[in-house]
Amino acid sequence: MCYPILTMQPLSRPLSQVLPSVLFLTLIVFSLFFPRLLISPLLVEIRQDLGMTAGQATRLFLSISVGFSASILASGYITQRLQHFQVITIAVLTMGCGMLFAALSQGPRTIHLAMLIVGAAAGLYPPSGLSSLAAMVRPEDRGKALSIHEFGPAISFVAAPTVVAVAANLLSWRMILGAMAVVSFVLAPSFLAFGRFGRFHGEPPSLGNLKQVLSNPQFWILGLLFVLAASAAVGVYNVLPTFLIQERGMSTALAGSLIGASRVPGIFMLFGVGVAVDKLGFSRLIAITAGATGVMTILIGVLDGLPLRVVVLLQPMIVGAFFPAVLTALSELGPPESRNVAISLIIPAGNLAGAGLFPAVAGLLADHGLFFLSFLITGVLLLGACLLAPSLRSDPPTPDPL
Repeated sequence: MCYPILTMQPLSRPLSQVLPSVLFLTLIVFSLFFPRLLISPLLVEIRQDLGMTAGQATRLFLSISVGFSASILASGYITQRLQHFQVITIAVLTMGCGMLFAALSQGPRTIHLAMLIVGAAAGLYPPSGLSSLAAMVRPEDRGKALSIHEFGPAISFVAAPTVVAVAANLLSWRMILGAMAVVSFVLAPSFLAFGRFGRFHGEPPSLGNLKQVLSNPQFWILGLLFVLAASAAVGVYNVLPTFLIQERGMSTALAGSLIGASRVPGIFMLFGVGVAVDKLGFSRLIAITAGATGVMTILIGVLDGLPLRVVVLLQPMIVGAFFPAVLTALSELGPPESRNVAISLIIPAGNLAGAGLFPAVAGLLADHGLFFLSFLITGVLLLGACLLAPSLRSDPPTPDPL
């Protein structure tokens, strides 16, 4: 089905026809994801420079999560008045402002405020970005398009620690964040000028569309799946260095190198995931990847030595296949004009769980000598999610003539 926009051209087209637009959107999501990941490898230097305590420093991630969640929940009201491509432009521009403010911060209060702005900028993107992507690509190609889109976050996980490791001896943390601000200030007007998609409005939450979304059982299943996916990906990524060093006796250098290397196979995995989503259907792929991710996450908590290193390398690769499948299902939940409502409800839950709740619970368990239980509990929940996946309606799509 095609939907009209300002140019009155069909939005839903073969991937080959809109590949440049999909790649441009992938660059956009990278520019919004990468800056947030820079904070973790720069945290020690930021803390020392600003005279922050450990608690103040680690709460920067909470500030990002709060800004992200508040922004994404408000996105429906914004897209009612502005078209999606305008919101995406504002998100990139706001990220530049947040990075510049952070680079100029002189104390804990100002950098926490800067992180709120950074989180808010990132939160503006998902409803508009995913809605635009789903609208421009025909259904039988959406899995491949979502996999290409996921290269943005996947590359960010590898690039952030690598860039900091290379630039740390040459640039201060302020200069690194300032450079990201310059990139955002260049990219925002470029997208506004050359972007040719997302030229339609979204719907704000209302009693009508909220009832439609909340009464759909698939919404709740996808919400749980996304929370678990975020916990297995972002949550595990955030606490794994501490676990490997504190509980498994690895050196800081070995743990960092292992985690950085673990994200590389996931990038190449994305090449085949899109085809698998379109051929198998997202429900089958979700069941397979949820089960495999659950097993790998459990093994992280119980293994040691060489077997643990192998599992640490494999787990992110499987999670990398999990996300495109869940996002494909999410992008097809409801009619195009109200998809952003479902997205703006589900993604904040995943963000708070992955970036906030999982690390908090893992830290609490670690204080009681039970760090490994955080991995076991998450793994068991993922295995249970396999039983829910078949209830998602997913058949390999039949191509529709344009």
